[in-house]
Amino acid sequence: MITHDLLRIAAKEAHEYGWLYAYMKTSQFYQIARAAQYGHMIKHLEVSHVVEMPVVWPQPEIRAAIGAKAVEAIAMRTKARDLQAEADDLYASHFPESRVDVEPPFHTIPASALFQERRRLEAQYYRPRVRDIEMRITEGAERVDVLSDVTKLIALPNRFKRYFGDNGAPYKSPAELFDVNPPVMKRIYPALIKNPEMYRLMPSSIVMARSGQVYGLLGRSRIIPDSYADTFGSDDMIRIVPNGKAIRPGYLVTVLNHEELGRPMVVRNASGTSVPHLDPVDIREVPVPRLGVDAETRVADLADEATALSDRADALETEAISEAAELVDEAAQG
Repeated sequence: MITHDLLRIAAKEAHEYGWLYAYMKTSQFYQIARAAQYGHMIKHLEVSHVVEMPVVWPQPEIRAAIGAKAVEAIAMRTKARDLQAEADDLYASHFPESRVDVEPPFHTIPASALFQERRRLEAQYYRPRVRDIEMRITEGAERVDVLSDVTKLIALPNRFKRYFGDNGAPYKSPAELFDVNPPVMKRIYPALIKNPEMYRLMPSSIVMARSGQVYGLLGRSRIIPDSYADTFGSDDMIRIVPNGKAIRPGYLVTVLNHEELGRPMVVRNASGTSVPHLDPVDIREVPVPRLGVDAETRVADLADEATALSDRADALETEAISEAAELVDEAAQG
């Protein structure tokens, strides 16, 4: 199910789907769409605007070649999501079912619990569903580590002044990192940044969104692929470097992102009202169930294959979009 706030566009001829997809992701089409938007605070597009937008229509064989790349990229991305879903299911199969069907309207905890360690006063930290997860992972795992036990680094970089320019290195915000193959919207000059390596994204490391809504981006993690080696990331992402001798990144990111068993244990630590935030001090204590080498390897293999396949899909899709953009430029020049 998708929101009503997304316009549905279907190709009249099914075989033109790939070309239209690639064309509509070019920067030129994006500019056309932005020119048609209306509204002050929140911009909108209506169906009546989109149906009037021009479509460049090169020779059939050219459309077919570019469209085939786009369709293949989408198929690869779909396969990657299926692989990660398989990894999630395999991981969850090691733990007993939840004992909490519906959370009660209120619950009680010992007063002594409020005066331990970080002295959390937020009710969500003690939710029955979260406490149920704690018991389930304790029962199903061989042992339970905390995140700091299996990582070399869990840190949040300092805020820094950004110097943007067309010839700089690619720069990604948290929203862009978790979007589907977004274009590079900003570039940054590394030479003008103090300690630039603090902000460069490291392949095979993990980043976690440290702000956002608990039902959205907050606490979501992803492995940095090799293609992001020269990309800089916002200071609003927690950097996590797994200890390769203790745990595989694919298994760890599956643990952190699992909708039923992982994310609730991460976002329980959020603090703040309008925009909740996470602190590395709390993230270091997130529990990491250990299942043994064989079980963790099976989960990690699936997750790592999903990450690699998604990265290849992005590269192929970017190639298709770039070729489409060149054709649009040629058409514009007559």
